[in-house]
Amino acid sequence: MYEKLVQFINQFLNSLTVKQYSASSIESYTLTLNRFKKYCEINKISAEKLFALQTMVDFISQLNSNEILNCPLSEASKINYISKLRMFYKYLSDNNIILLNPFDSLDKMRRPKHLPKYIPDESEINKILAQIKLNNHFGYRDRAMIELFYSTGIRRKELVNLSIYDIDLINGFIRVIKGKGGKDRIIPVGKIACKHLANYINTARPWLLKNKSINEKTLFLTQYGKKFSPEWVNIRLRQYLEKAGLNKKKISCHSFRHSCATEMLKGKATIRHVQQMLGHKYLSSTQVYTQVLPLDLLDVHKRCHPSWTLFEK
Repeated sequence: MYEKLVQFINQFLNSLTVKQYSASSIESYTLTLNRFKKYCEINKISAEKLFALQTMVDFISQLNSNEILNCPLSEASKINYISKLRMFYKYLSDNNIILLNPFDSLDKMRRPKHLPKYIPDESEINKILAQIKLNNHFGYRDRAMIELFYSTGIRRKELVNLSIYDIDLINGFIRVIKGKGGKDRIIPVGKIACKHLANYINTARPWLLKNKSINEKTLFLTQYGKKFSPEWVNIRLRQYLEKAGLNKKKISCHSFRHSCATEMLKGKATIRHVQQMLGHKYLSSTQVYTQVLPLDLLDVHKRCHPSWTLFEK
């Protein structure tokens, strides 16, 4: 009974490939739609009710069901599931596979904007960096990676995809190709990060290539001279967090992105510039960081509000 549903799902996923969606995005859509199919099978949804509004409402209400996911979902994850289903049903409607799109009757849910759970301060960042000893090739590589995280706010996946040709150490820039959302951007790099990148490229990277093909373009390499996975970066970071005596559950690669954004705003960068640097599609994603600067707000309040200025006089 669900052969048609499988057929439509495959057609939709193929359309995403044609539109040049990233492999990770297509994998995420596949996971969501397969779970929707599983829900329909478990609940024996009939063919005529497969694309009905009530089926959508029931599925959304049961997203925390152990039979479907085996784990509870956060509100943001639920919204992510729903947005992917909305895209699928729009495809069905646009291609006249269904006459009525049930999502047209549902209000679009907005993902809540939360403060980052934890943002390492400058002293904690320095404590992590101090654990990376520059006495071997791996130390040069890891120091360059962590410095780049902190200096640019680059995403973990963007970092592992960097090419040796994406680095401009003379002018202090890196180029991210097909970052999140498939967008390219140019990001400035600080002098300290540039120095450690130069040390890595000139000293450690040729050694890591060793007997491997000289055509390897990936910037950061494993001990086998190959590109590494994003998860591998986490493993390396956790080792340094443990040495520094810092909480491994609080700090991740993404924490450096939060720290970078916060330090930029503290330094009076405009929110538009930070948005461009981080590669946020919506300004609201960047505005979250303005909520973590109460001391800066206090400083402005002291300078501007009569309650302070009149008191000083």
